[in-house]
Amino acid sequence: LNIQDKEEFGGYEPILFFDTKGKFLEKVKKDSPSKYNPLEAEFVVKIVNSLLSANAKEEYIGIITPYKDHEEYIKKILQTNIEVKSVDGFQGREKEIIILSLVRANEKEEIGFLSDIRRLNVAITRAKRKLIVIGD
Repeated sequence: LNIQDKEEFGGYEPILFFDTKGKFLEKVKKDSPSKYNPLEAEFVVKIVNSLLSANAKEEYIGIITPYKDHEEYIKKILQTNIEVKSVDGFQGREKEIIILSLVRANEKEEIGFLSDIRRLNVAITRAKRKLIVIGD
């Protein structure tokens, strides 16, 4: 999961997948049907920082996640103005670089929200130049 494994943010590769290998487990807030994944969110922030260090502009980067609680968690720890939205929130829009944080990592290997192929299609087709996917 080291960012350097992907040449900081992948060089010129248009699509990257960081496999969390079950090391970042999802969590659920009390009284919420949504999910979030704190360690995956922290990894997203590291990727964002690497992109910014490589002179990517904040307005070129978007972060997509299927779960509202994960969206809120990322916004809380992200120290930039980068747009963080749910899959539905990015529908019909694009950014140069999209980071897709999939959230789900559990012993039952449940996929959840993105088992709907239409939502998965929206999530993976928002990037103009680079798609970075983080998931288990």
